[in-house]
Amino acid sequence: MRHRRSVIAGTLAFLLLLAAPAAMAAGAHRVRVIHGKKTVWSFHTGKCVRSKHRFTAVLGGEVKNPDYALALEIDPFTGFHDYAVTLGPSSDVFLKLFGPKDAVYSNFYKPPFPAPSLGKVTFSANGRLMGVGFGPAMFSKDFSDGVVLAGVVTCRYKKTAK
Repeated sequence: MRHRRSVIAGTLAFLLLLAAPAAMAAGAHRVRVIHGKKTVWSFHTGKCVRSKHRFTAVLGGEVKNPDYALALEIDPFTGFHDYAVTLGPSSDVFLKLFGPKDAVYSNFYKPPFPAPSLGKVTFSANGRLMGVGFGPAMFSKDFSDGVVLAGVVTCRYKKTAK
């Protein structure tokens, strides 16, 4: 029953990701953290850094609510296009969500039981918008809990001196 709820939540998150272009047009950018049937936190912007072969982004961790933060890394980074997100440490895309009470969820935690995974990180042509979606669950280290990510954020890049 619990896995069925995760699959349903994952399907809903994936549908939210598919609706991301409509959200972009409406100016309602946010990546939602979904736990069970409830959105527990939303990220609106991310601090993004792009180098020749690596991309990193940190969402959240603000003073207003330091309980939630999402770290994202793409290595190797080959430009602003789509990147698949899979379960397990062999992925080129690393997602790690820090939650309240020291909860940590990641796509690198691959459970010992069969678990479908469906995920993507995608960018607008100039990299200002980044879409993130992963479901049916990004697991905790002991596989007792999971969350779903879905949505779009605005990337903020550090200005370089000319």
